[in-house]
Amino acid sequence: MSSTHAKMKPTTKSLRVTLRRSKRLLTHGSVCIYNLHTWVYKRKSSGNTPLKPQVPPKHARFSRSQSQKVPRNFQEKKAIEIDGQNFWKIPKDFSLAQSVCSYGYFALAPNRWTPAPHGEDEDRGKLSRPFRYANEKVVWATIRQSGSRSSLPESPPNLHITLHAPHELAIHEIQEVMDGVGRMLRVQMCVKGFHEVCPEAKDRGFGRTFRSPCLWEDMVKTITNCNMKWSGTVRMNHLLCTHVGKNGAFPTPKEVLKHKAQWLQENCKLGYRAERIRRLAACVEGIEGMEKLDLQWFEASDRKREEAFERIIKLYGFGKFAAHNVCQLLGYHESFPFDSETVRHFKEHHKASSKAKFTDIEKLARKHYSTFAPYQFLAYWFELWTAYEKRRGSTSTRWTVRGNHHTKTLQDRELRILRRFQAAKQALVTTLDAIREKPTL
Repeated sequence: MSSTHAKMKPTTKSLRVTLRRSKRLLTHGSVCIYNLHTWVYKRKSSGNTPLKPQVPPKHARFSRSQSQKVPRNFQEKKAIEIDGQNFWKIPKDFSLAQSVCSYGYFALAPNRWTPAPHGEDEDRGKLSRPFRYANEKVVWATIRQSGSRSSLPESPPNLHITLHAPHELAIHEIQEVMDGVGRMLRVQMCVKGFHEVCPEAKDRGFGRTFRSPCLWEDMVKTITNCNMKWSGTVRMNHLLCTHVGKNGAFPTPKEVLKHKAQWLQENCKLGYRAERIRRLAACVEGIEGMEKLDLQWFEASDRKREEAFERIIKLYGFGKFAAHNVCQLLGYHESFPFDSETVRHFKEHHKASSKAKFTDIEKLARKHYSTFAPYQFLAYWFELWTAYEKRRGSTSTRWTVRGNHHTKTLQDRELRILRRFQAAKQALVTTLDAIREKPTL
């Protein structure tokens, strides 16, 4: 056997490895991918004639993004099906996808958003997460929507919630969970006023920006969002739910207080925010010499924004941005939580000077959005959110979110797999050409 032929054996082995890897790619499914086994057979038998792209089986596409299952520790628990119309009068313009995929907190743990199957209505997506009830207990909830704005009047929007609970839930316990769902999705919020001043948002169904089931969770997430890259905010919330919260749920103030600030810094990567979150928990519980903070006081319908803002900004660790952000989460849409993203947005999309300072941008922004009063924040956020989507190349309702990593679009995943396939294809071409040119014995 010649030395040239001996060198080809490792290449043949690498071909088999490449085929096995390619088979796994086909099993997971993606956009139009070649059937590599057929392609290799035709290449061997008919020279350099490539096979036309074949669409993978329908059941194989997006299999990973659609594998949203109930966690193991909740699978054995009894499922309770709930009709949303029994708890709310759901507006005809309601959209689950637009209510969830409207603010960055939907991408933070313990939220899990699964987009609708490819080609179907965006409202066929579903939101899953654990909810707290009776202080310390946890129930897993999956929220879906039937009907949509486009199917009126035959099929108006309705929400369907599946609860996996450890035991039979009392009526008041179910009501507590449903209150959290309603707050999170702003089900009963009227957006007609905002749609009148912003018709583009009406066409899309945008206006009910996402928030957490309770104010405590919103305040903690606001702290983790200050002076931090988004990837760091995602990581901190994931670690809080993993190491502090029960069964992966967002931790309660009592659970936070079980740990010292140093432990939270080391295990949840909170940095200086650990002390701020722990002090906030002590305020909510009214211990360690702290005056008790009544979170329900902020939720009162007759509460004025100025009152809420003054109370929040006095809390340890809450600056101007954090206080304004909590106010908009409470429903005061005239609030202005401007930050570095506002500066970047105005320089890129409103032709602000590259040398403009933050105070200059803030004045420009207040003047620009004053025409949308009292919905200044919604108008600002609609602009910023659509700019994010254009930069990502897809709408936020197609982003797959698990709460423990960066949000990734289905398009991103498809392109990544396609690049891997193209690399495998090129390796096959090189290998087969080398085999064909090897000397005969």
